Amino acid sequence: LPEIFPVNSLGIATARDHLAVKWSSDGVWETVRRFAKLKREEAREEFELGPDARDWKVELAQGDVNDSGPSRRCIQPILYRPFDTRFTYYTGHSRGFHCMPRNEVMRHFLAGGNIGLIGARGVEVAREYDQVFCTRSIIQLHTLSLKEVNYLFPLFVRENGSQHQLTTLKRPKETANFSDEFLEEIKSVGLPGQSDASIAAFHYIYAVLHSKSYRSRYEQDLKVGFARIPVTRLTPLFTDLAQCGADLVALHLLEADYPFASW
Repeated sequence: LPEIFPVNSLGIATARDHLAVKWSSDGVWETVRRFAKLKREEAREEFELGPDARDWKVELAQGDVNDSGPSRRCIQPILYRPFDTRFTYYTGHSRGFHCMPRNEVMRHFLAGGNIGLIGARGVEVAREYDQVFCTRSIIQLHTLSLKEVNYLFPLFVRENGSQHQLTTLKRPKETANFSDEFLEEIKSVGLPGQSDASIAAFHYIYAVLHSKSYRSRYEQDLKVGFARIPVTRLTPLFTDLAQCGADLVALHLLEADYPFASW
């Protein structure tokens, strides 16, 4: 996966989830406004923050919030667990409100409209491979598992994607986050249209990673490293798998229009 998606990183490490992640945007806003106004030791006591760590300190976290406003524009949805989207205050500055915000990747999701693949570098030996999901928002370090750390692979990377572009209506220019080698593989399939082909390729990858036969055949490899993606050159097979992946992505993003009540 890292060879297919050159731009990737681990999920966000907040260092203090109970402070940084809330159920609602209003909850985040009330928290950061209160947190920023308190004296250092009062904030530590009120929010039960414990001793400072090397990369997260109350003083630095408060400074980061105050330097950024506080501003509601910094409130972002975050996929905290599968099907569990919450909210956080995101500035993108390391050793600030978040310990490690991974802004080199997360910034590509701030303006909305992107999609990313979530994965892991192996799984516990005793478990079946299950570390794959998708997201339209930033993620944290353990979105899929408390055992493994999770990586985020965005489909699109955006020029100068940043917090500040949330103030404009124009979405930043984007390109597919695929390596040249993978793009050559996709071109050999003969798909029309670069943008549509990129989305189809993402859906194809998603379908492959959820295939029972794929997981069974490569079980031992998936336990010890990143997943590897075989690319078929049979156009009908590729498009069929891409459609399966598209349906699954829509379900996992809760964007599918299926009559669940009748099941």
